[in-house]
Amino acid sequence: MGRHPTQGQAQKHAQQGDSQALQATLQGDDRMTKEEKLSKLLETMDIPAMRKETIHLRSTLRWLNRNLRIKNAGKPETTEALALIKELMRGQ
Repeated sequence: MGRHPTQGQAQKHAQQGDSQALQATLQGDDRMTKEEKLSKLLETMDIPAMRKETIHLRSTLRWLNRNLRIKNAGKPETTEALALIKELMRGQ
C-alpha cells in the first residue's frame, strides 16, 4: 500500500520534473532576455492569457507582482518569476 504513490503525489512529482526541466532550460541559455525568461516561466503558471501576452507593459508587471502568488504559490518557479518581475519594473 505504501509503495504506490497517490494521484496527488504523482502529480506533484510530475510538476517537480517539469520544474527541473524548465530550470535547466532557463539556466542553459544565458542569452535569453529577462522578458523571455519571464515569458517562459509564465507559460507554466495559472494566470490570464492576456497577462502572459503583455509582459512588456508596466501595468502587467505591476499586476503580476500583486497577483502571481494567488494561484501559483506552491510552484518553485514563482519566486524566480517574481524576482524577474521586480528587476523589469526597476528597469534593470
